[in-house]
Amino acid sequence: MPRDEVTFVWRIKHFSYFWQKSGPVEIVSPEFHVSNQTGTSKWKLVFSDRRDLRELYPIERKNKCIQLTLHRTDNNGPDSIILYVLISFVRKNKSLLYWNGNRVSEVSEVIFHKTTKSCYISGNAEDILKMGEVLPQDVLTVRCKMWNTGKATYSMVKEQYFAQTLLDVKSMYFIGIVKKFEDLIPGLQTIAHIKSASVEESTFSMNVCLSDDGNLHVIIPIEENYIDLCHCKIFVLDTSGKWQKCSQDHIWRKYGEICEFVLSLKYETLMDKQSYLQKGTLTLKCEMIYTTEAEPQRTETIECGLHSPEILQKMPSDVKNPPAPEIKEINLKSPTTLIDDLVSLYMEGTLCDTKLRTETEAFPAHRAVLSARSPVFKKMFTIDMREKTRDSVDIPDLKAYTVRKLLMFMYTDTVEDMDWETAKELYFAADKYEIVSLKNKCSSFLKLNIQPSNCCDILLLSDTHQDADLKRFVEDYVVARDQDVFGSEEWKIFMGNHLQLAADTMCLKYARK
Repeated sequence: MPRDEVTFVWRIKHFSYFWQKSGPVEIVSPEFHVSNQTGTSKWKLVFSDRRDLRELYPIERKNKCIQLTLHRTDNNGPDSIILYVLISFVRKNKSLLYWNGNRVSEVSEVIFHKTTKSCYISGNAEDILKMGEVLPQDVLTVRCKMWNTGKATYSMVKEQYFAQTLLDVKSMYFIGIVKKFEDLIPGLQTIAHIKSASVEESTFSMNVCLSDDGNLHVIIPIEENYIDLCHCKIFVLDTSGKWQKCSQDHIWRKYGEICEFVLSLKYETLMDKQSYLQKGTLTLKCEMIYTTEAEPQRTETIECGLHSPEILQKMPSDVKNPPAPEIKEINLKSPTTLIDDLVSLYMEGTLCDTKLRTETEAFPAHRAVLSARSPVFKKMFTIDMREKTRDSVDIPDLKAYTVRKLLMFMYTDTVEDMDWETAKELYFAADKYEIVSLKNKCSSFLKLNIQPSNCCDILLLSDTHQDADLKRFVEDYVVARDQDVFGSEEWKIFMGNHLQLAADTMCLKYARK
């Protein structure tokens, strides 16, 4: 007989930021509800380093201690619930890591009374931060499995939940060039000229210094008082045009402090004109993740059911993980993929036969690629339309940034650095040019990041583009969170500008009841 079982997967983006702050920290998952014969119980996971939790799991606290607890948060239902619980981290390759203070975690049989919590994982936060295999791109994924023990008449509905907590941090980069690199003198700092940045005006500076032992130090002072905490990475540009990472991660600094990196490449290696120097100039890039508040805003989402993100479908079983097979390096040149070749044609402008023109910029492209990816472009270039005979297509209603993202998706089928505004603008572009796969990606991103303060944007977007699926999703969200949504300033502004749509949506709360 199959057991009743609930699986809760929680993904925390920018996890390492929390554990750099000096004071107590706590990360709480979105609440998930477990249905049973007698009603519904409510649960949540909590990461904490509070000292008042030491008695739950006595551990010597030389460094900052991290504890992961499972809370039952409801006052309804039975007084006590007996469950088996197994909590694990998810590695990058989707295998599971059962970690508990450097020990293998056992399945726990736990009695949950009303509003009680039980600690399952505890240990040094630094140990977790060093486990790169469970922090790919600074995202920590936790899986919690709960099932009935057979000792109590508590029958759960088999269900899967996926939740995400996203810390609202900002990112930027700037590029510095070191002219006459070969003239560097050990012990003497040299200013790197800031060539460009992802913001209109870079307020950062970069110095380089050659040490006596041939190491190159990159020094970046944090002089902007709006930065609460920042994390930097350094890359070097090689002669093939690729950025190579050449510094360690997780170097956090605050306002008034200095980021200093020792590059992994020695001075004599960087002096290779065939590999790194171009006309005697070395080019470096600094990527920064930073927050401007002591307690940044967190975006939280939760989904239920088998339609949840791919990680639930690929989650491995609870069997002990076999050792990973050894991967042997083969001294052969890796073949390029189709995407690599297409991107190369696009980036180099080889054989481009048309241009997409915005009000500020023109982007060379290939008619064949555009036609293959978009039925609208195909009509332009094959039917007797003006674009068929012209060497460009005018797109005055899209920003240059959006067209650049649109083209990269058409050549690579991926979108990097998706954010809220990008998703909305790319959704508009994808609908206009009937690029269904991109439209679906944008729609999924908007659904995953919906909250009371931004749901009006999606409601208007879905109504304007007659997207029944997206509109139904937003309507369900608004009905479920009606007090938070209808009481927000954003909704008041929305009612003033789109009264009929707002009224129709508000009526759904009563119509669906």
